[in-house]
Amino acid sequence: AKTRAVEVPVDEVDEGLLQPESLADVEGALTLHQCLSRLAEPSRRLILMAYLRGLTYEEIATQESVPIGTVKSRVFRGLTQLKECMGQ
Repeated sequence: AKTRAVEVPVDEVDEGLLQPESLADVEGALTLHQCLSRLAEPSRRLILMAYLRGLTYEEIATQESVPIGTVKSRVFRGLTQLKECMGQ
């Protein structure tokens, strides 16, 4: 699906968005998105299930029909790769 750019008049932009902290947050979010896209699909999916959806490792293991050890190792590997990619 295509997305359309929406023009917002300058006087309607929240000035808080223009603060360096916010710009750093946006940059960090973009970096995180790029780094997530580089992960292998299983690691990316499990990380998103755990950290975005708030599922426990046990819940993920049940949903994915894999042993809990597999969930833990894929999440650990993915988080390690994310840290490297984001320069930490």
